[in-house]
Amino acid sequence: MSIITKLKIIVQNVIFNQQQLLNESDIQKVLIGNLLAIQIKQKGIVKDFEEIEFKVFSQWGDDGIIQYLIHHIGIPNKTFIEFGVESYIEANTRFLLLNDNWSGLIMDGSTDHINTV
Repeated sequence: MSIITKLKIIVQNVIFNQQQLLNESDIQKVLIGNLLAIQIKQKGIVKDFEEIEFKVFSQWGDDGIIQYLIHHIGIPNKTFIEFGVESYIEANTRFLLLNDNWSGLIMDGSTDHINTV
């Protein structure tokens, strides 16, 4: 089995498990985040990232900053890699996965954390 095939299986498992991780509160967060992302997509150049920060699953305001960047920079490959995700409850790429249909690879050094994903 090729490394690409193995990675695809891992990503599919993450997506399947991610759907199980979504509770009612998470669904509401994604919907509100989607509205905020639409507003950010319409913004022009900003002088300060504080204007566009919002948090859905990121630790700080990274979800908003990432949304701004992906909508204002041409990114042909909608794939991410994130290291140190723990149980993927709080991560910079989770909103990309759920809101923007990106795919990618997540990694953590703890077997216990990865087994929960």
